[in-house]
Amino acid sequence: LLPLYFPRDKHEEEMSISNLPADIGDENGDTVIDERKIRIKPLPAVSAAIPKVSSPVLNLSVSDIGCAQR
Repeated sequence: LLPLYFPRDKHEEEMSISNLPADIGDENGDTVIDERKIRIKPLPAVSAAIPKVSSPVLNLSVSDIGCAQR
């Protein structure tokens, strides 16, 4: 069984090519399933038509800032 996966000479390599299936996985031998691959897509672009909501500016003294945040 080992000469199939780890051929020592040219003859064993030819035997392994003829006896192993064509698809034996990726470079690590793992099974590759396209449906399970992680797909990373860019975030959708923010439209310029949507106005940004700004928070109102309060003129408070330093001691009143904690009260305004509650």
